Amino acid sequence: MGESHLERVFEIEQLAYDYPWTKGIINDCLKTGYIGVVCIIDKQIQGYAIMLRGVDEVHLLNICIHPDFRQQKIATKLLKYMLNISIFMKANNLFLEVRKSNTQAINLYKKNGFKQIGTRKDYYRSKQGREDAITFKKDLSTLKIESILT
Repeated sequence: MGESHLERVFEIEQLAYDYPWTKGIINDCLKTGYIGVVCIIDKQIQGYAIMLRGVDEVHLLNICIHPDFRQQKIATKLLKYMLNISIFMKANNLFLEVRKSNTQAINLYKKNGFKQIGTRKDYYRSKQGREDAITFKKDLSTLKIESILT
């Protein structure tokens, strides 16, 4: 993900979330060295992911797919790509939070071997006030890079 992708990424962010990140937050992520990846199909960005690297772990902050391109396994491929990057960087664990109400994302993470390790009370803003986040972890210490095409 580069600066030239910022407008489309921000557009997707706004379509996907009631309380989206600002363009400034996304840009700051890029400027400060977060790992950003875009999924481009037919010359169009259809989704993106952003991850923060720590010393020996990574934190997946966002996987987002344009509403017109959901249910096409793009999120699965982006997740596998981010896992591969994490393994390549020799991270031991990947952490993430997901809204308690986001059953599609929860199912994606569980299907890909993530384990629930906790809950963050009132973590996300919501139309009803606040919503809990479920915290997930995936142990990467014994994994090898795998194809994202499967």
